[in-house]
Amino acid sequence: MPEMSAIHSSRVDDVLRRSAARSPHSTALTFEPRSWTYRELDDAVTRAAAELLAFDLDSQARVATYGSNSDAYVIAFLACSRAGLVHVPINNALTGDELNYLLTDSGASLVLADPGLAPQVAQVSDVPIVALRDADDSLLSRVRTADGPVPAIPEPDVDESGLVQLLYTSGTTSAPKGAMMSHRALVHEYFSTIVALDLTGNDAPLHVMPLYHSAGMHVWMMPYLAVGAANHLLPSADIATILERIETARAGSIFLAPTVWVPLSQHPDVDMMSFTGSTRAGTAVMKNAADGIKRVALELGGKSPNIILDDADLQKAVSRSMMHMAMNTGQSCNAPSRMLAPKSKYDEVVAIAAATANAIKVQAPSTGEQGSIGPLANANQFQKVQGLIQKGIDEGAKVAAGGVGRPDGFNRGYYVKPTVFADVNNSMTIAREEIFGPVLVVIPYENEDEAIKIANDTPYGLAAYVQGSQEKARKVAKKLRAGNVHINGAQGGMGTPFGGYKQSGLGREGGHFGLEEFTEVKAAIGWGE
Repeated sequence: MPEMSAIHSSRVDDVLRRSAARSPHSTALTFEPRSWTYRELDDAVTRAAAELLAFDLDSQARVATYGSNSDAYVIAFLACSRAGLVHVPINNALTGDELNYLLTDSGASLVLADPGLAPQVAQVSDVPIVALRDADDSLLSRVRTADGPVPAIPEPDVDESGLVQLLYTSGTTSAPKGAMMSHRALVHEYFSTIVALDLTGNDAPLHVMPLYHSAGMHVWMMPYLAVGAANHLLPSADIATILERIETARAGSIFLAPTVWVPLSQHPDVDMMSFTGSTRAGTAVMKNAADGIKRVALELGGKSPNIILDDADLQKAVSRSMMHMAMNTGQSCNAPSRMLAPKSKYDEVVAIAAATANAIKVQAPSTGEQGSIGPLANANQFQKVQGLIQKGIDEGAKVAAGGVGRPDGFNRGYYVKPTVFADVNNSMTIAREEIFGPVLVVIPYENEDEAIKIANDTPYGLAAYVQGSQEKARKVAKKLRAGNVHINGAQGGMGTPFGGYKQSGLGREGGHFGLEEFTEVKAAIGWGE
């Protein structure tokens, strides 16, 4: 494909081409003793595509890849894309009938296999086999030993909406099904991942997740190739090797499945675990660390109170708080989700909160305006939030805004109505559990002492909020059991310590307190004698 068209293309292989154009001499990928610059890797993909086309495969022919993690695996996937073929990744643990099913169902015309796995293919199928690597005639060897200029290959007759991969499900509940992944869909996923995870070219990521899985290839490897990072690939998730490469390669990011985190947390070379996530997961981390007496720092969940004092500017304080609550579609661990209002002004507080919630626009990310909110993270979270909204209704709370179901204009997707509950007491489920959605509960109180008691009556203690005169707010803030107390909407700076009391975690992030979490005190007795 010509360079100029590749600039604007949403084809998968052009993700690499663009990075090679920007940073041709930067390291793209290391694997065992081999290292590839972006130019070298892009040239290798073109040479591999030419090798595949030499098999006289039809456009969109299926090419299965059956191997463990390697640089050759990455090249094979991208070469299929560049040649207009459809890549079929196969779990290298599958054998026999399971392997045969995927080869047959996908209609594979060719199998690229690690030499050690090739016999498994030959036992169940007569599909032609080409060694992927570690053999004199392997695809990788042909690419690495090729002489002369990089061959010119014909532009494939596959546009951005065309198929680039058949990605099979695990088959845990029924026969595996091949998800049809288009170029455009995958490229959009890559750039969404870059934005969502804040991936940069300076991260030096370490790759250990299997590349046959969407997480390994499409959430980690390809987005990092898109931003021009130096990617360090391991053949498997060996804990000792992971720790060694983190140190030697100065890896700045890593993506691991829970099955890898558990043995990592138990490894004797790990002195400390720092974890951000749910309280349930944090509990598991602590249990895994206990056998080795490891230090643990945890930043977990919250159910943050927001006390509206009787001398607060209600319109300003309540509307601001509701907007803060809805930020990130309510998916913030420190969201001010429990609003405490004086009984004398309760109805007014509820009315302002409801009006603010009703004014919040819910929009798709592609068309979202500033100040709008989008969908929740996934289907499970959507169902959880809907269930808790219904639970609030069942327990007697009054819906002042929002409620169950999707907002007007949405009949699909994980979109939730910005919701305000009135007539809530602190014993209700919606006042106790972290909802992690745009749901605000408003609880009345008689006096400041009761407000403080209700605010502290929670298993969490990540953040708290106080709105009112500075003198009163400071007095109340001193009595709140939370790691951060925000007065009148104030936000912390970069050096502000962040962390919680009780089940919201252990330790602090940010500033010198955060640095202290990762240090040990050593007393050198007699140093000066």
